[in-house]
Amino acid sequence: MDGAAVGVDLEHSSGVGFPGFDDVALTPAERRLLAAVAPEEAMAWRAAAWARKEALLKARGTGLRVEPASVEAFAESADGTVLVDLDTVALGLPAGFAAALAILGTA
Repeated sequence: MDGAAVGVDLEHSSGVGFPGFDDVALTPAERRLLAAVAPEEAMAWRAAAWARKEALLKARGTGLRVEPASVEAFAESADGTVLVDLDTVALGLPAGFAAALAILGTA
């Protein structure tokens, strides 16, 4: 994995529940995905989406200098980027957390 970049993020669902989150953080495709999620799972889904975006942006080295709503958290990558959800239970985290790992430069 010579030259690979790694990003990891951890997010609690309480951090994504503010009014307007969907507008500033989600792409149109992600808003469509969210519409299909059961209401009781929506906050966990938002936290997972945000963790995936932040992990990806950290791996890219751009952080939030890029509009989060322009970053697809669930799209297939054509460039070999690996983006996965981490098992928060196995990590020993309390309920409400989402975690993600992004690895760039694996192709």
